[in-house]
Amino acid sequence: MADKQTVIIGGGIGGLATACLLSKAGYKVTVIEKNEQLGGRAGMLEVNGFRFDTGPSWYLMPDVFEHFFELMGEDVHKHLKLVKLAPSYRVFYKGTGQQIDMTGDFATDAAAFATMEPGADAQLEKYLARSAYMYHTSVERFLYKNYDRMSDFITPEVMKAGAKMAIFSTMDRCVRRYFRDPRLQKIMEYPLVFLGASPYNAPALYSLMSHVDFTQGVYYPMGGMYELVRTLVRLGKKYGVHYRINTPVEQIVVTDGRAQGVVAGGKTFAADVVISDADIHHTETKLLQSDERDHSPRYWRSRTLAPSALLMYLGVDKQYPSLAHHNLLFSQDWQRNFAEIFGKQAQFPTDPSLYVCAPGKTDPSVAPKGKENLFVLVPMAAGLHY
Repeated sequence: MADKQTVIIGGGIGGLATACLLSKAGYKVTVIEKNEQLGGRAGMLEVNGFRFDTGPSWYLMPDVFEHFFELMGEDVHKHLKLVKLAPSYRVFYKGTGQQIDMTGDFATDAAAFATMEPGADAQLEKYLARSAYMYHTSVERFLYKNYDRMSDFITPEVMKAGAKMAIFSTMDRCVRRYFRDPRLQKIMEYPLVFLGASPYNAPALYSLMSHVDFTQGVYYPMGGMYELVRTLVRLGKKYGVHYRINTPVEQIVVTDGRAQGVVAGGKTFAADVVISDADIHHTETKLLQSDERDHSPRYWRSRTLAPSALLMYLGVDKQYPSLAHHNLLFSQDWQRNFAEIFGKQAQFPTDPSLYVCAPGKTDPSVAPKGKENLFVLVPMAAGLHY
């Protein structure tokens, strides 16, 4: 397979990482990106001395990043200066004046839970033990393995692991078995907001995310999350990856059922392998002819869109001591907020939950001295019109 010409559509994190791995294995790789900047949704914006990560802002699952760099024969710490955040994040309960810090230290967090609900410290220990099992099972059994056929799933090991992961229970029901206080329930359920799901219908499998932030901790790469993009590009160039920006792909060229290249910027790029890192809906409906697609228009019309968000990048002329690096402001009516986002009659949230990132608490380079940049995210339903 070495020396095969490979075209990767899209320079997001997935496309850049794939380019690194394939180029190291000997493939001749070209990444074609429609935007003027590589990174996809993990973008970066600089205005008047303020620097914003316009996409992901949480560096989670450090073991997975380490695994990737090991595959490249590299040490992640030689490329990224990672700082473990303390606290990991701060929670504000809107309308109550209450707040709590989550630290990633079990003893500290368990004690904080116990002040809000007697016995919640012991319940947290049980919950995190379950969460750790689900996380390690998911990583070891599924994340690093290819399942090309349904029969690949039907093994005693996989079936046993799946049975323990409560995939038919919802996240909300799972959390309520451990914690009665709504404030603690919100802490355990908030990752669903970032995953584009509701705790009232998402599987309990997602409780594995609690292992990530409570046990592994939350990190930050100095310089911002975009440093990861820069690092992936440097690694790709080391092995000969070519990058083309400002070049939208117009079509995947298919002959006799096999991709033969792409048309981009009015030019044809021949390839033995074509990989699309673009959204699957865009890939199927815009880049492939109707007889080359896996799904019909009816299929796409029946799909439920993931939630959208209102994003604000605010450069302010003062600093806010009350904020931590990551801040979560929870809606008072948790269930109603999710219903407004995911319900059949989606609407603008009346009492939204908010996420506010203030990276200057960790990294002074992201804003001019004495000022602060704030990234604000308000989850809301897709398809709303002003």
